[in-house]
Amino acid sequence: MFVIAFIAIYFMSRPTLEDDGSYSPSSLALNLGTVSVTDFEDIKYTKYQGERSKILVIFTEKKNLEMKNGKMFSTGNHPVEALVPMLHLKNAGFDFEIVTPSGNPVVFEMWAFPNEDENVKAFYNEYKSNFEQPKNLIDFMNNSFANDSSYAAVFVPGGHGAMIDLPEDRNVAKVLNWANDRDLFTITLCHGPGALLSTTLDNQKFLYDGYKMAVFPDAVDEMTPIIGYLPGQMKNGVSERLKNLGATIVNTESDQTVCIDRKLITGASPLASNELGKLAAETLLNELTKWTYNNDLWKIKLIVLFITLVGIGNYFQSIDLYIVGNIFVLLFPVAVYFAVKVFNKRVNKLNSKTYGFGFNKFASTFLLGVGLALALQTFVLLISNLFFGVEIEFNGFKNDFEKPHLNLLTTLILVGIWEEFYFRGLVFNTFLNLLLAFTSPL
Repeated sequence: MFVIAFIAIYFMSRPTLEDDGSYSPSSLALNLGTVSVTDFEDIKYTKYQGERSKILVIFTEKKNLEMKNGKMFSTGNHPVEALVPMLHLKNAGFDFEIVTPSGNPVVFEMWAFPNEDENVKAFYNEYKSNFEQPKNLIDFMNNSFANDSSYAAVFVPGGHGAMIDLPEDRNVAKVLNWANDRDLFTITLCHGPGALLSTTLDNQKFLYDGYKMAVFPDAVDEMTPIIGYLPGQMKNGVSERLKNLGATIVNTESDQTVCIDRKLITGASPLASNELGKLAAETLLNELTKWTYNNDLWKIKLIVLFITLVGIGNYFQSIDLYIVGNIFVLLFPVAVYFAVKVFNKRVNKLNSKTYGFGFNKFASTFLLGVGLALALQTFVLLISNLFFGVEIEFNGFKNDFEKPHLNLLTTLILVGIWEEFYFRGLVFNTFLNLLLAFTSPL
């Protein structure tokens, strides 16, 4: 009996040879590592109604992952790791921009498809045409990088297929940096975090150095050939590489662990798919609706602050306390400066570099503007004297000389701040994010 059992286990643990010469998991591995029905929870979320309703989903288009022994593992995107989180996000009111690196069809590990899960099957069939004809990642970068106001997150599903091409794809790195710069969320699980390795290409610093994340453990991958899940040992793992780059891996098992650190949301394995979907949906709803509900109140508070600062400044000026009055008036452009930075970052998802100037750029532009205005004033005075006989007497600080000049400087600063920072820095970029037909000259 022992011999028969041993022989049965031996044959059940042999990977299955496919027509193209690759190997899919053994029957034993499929019994142990896949499910016919997922643990998806059909939660009734309050659907998101704002403009940032799109999620960019980057799928791999590759199927075969080479092992150390030269055998090919038949892989792709794990259907549970892709479809269950997307189900949660769809139920929360989000839609998807589905892309692959070259625009080739999405490849799924169909041997892992939960064929008795009606929710997953319905979702898959709904988006099947998008999976078969996804958009090209390069086209997305060319068309949507500038007009990105409709995006809330980037999602990289798991599956060993993510380890084939995504870690070496410079366009994936550009998208991850774009998401980070725009303060968008990045969602990934299992082997999907392998895509994060792309941010180190061309000797760049790892974008997620110091982040906590949940990832599929290399130690588990090393054990799976025993049951025939993999046809051999992988050439490269994912968890130890991320750890060596400065990430903190929060799990040691292929379990339900999920993790959020800043704008990075991760899960440990297929078992974490449902929990990751819930965490991602709830986090995006909380973050986006928070700003949707608070934006109008935030604007009202700013208007009150601006009016108060200028009003106090004008009061002190009216009672001849010009220095004190001008200090308060000058607090107005300071408030505008920081208000625009916050608004662009939180609402327009832009940072100073993105919309063309930071403090140094603003300071140089402002000094140039004030200098030109003072030069123009001097030129007018000289023309008045030389050609029209207007007598000009320079009395130093006599006869309240400082008052009109301080007022002039204050006015110049207010106008300069308003034009340079409020209009060009806020209004113009808001127009751009509303997808109006502008081309930014910045």
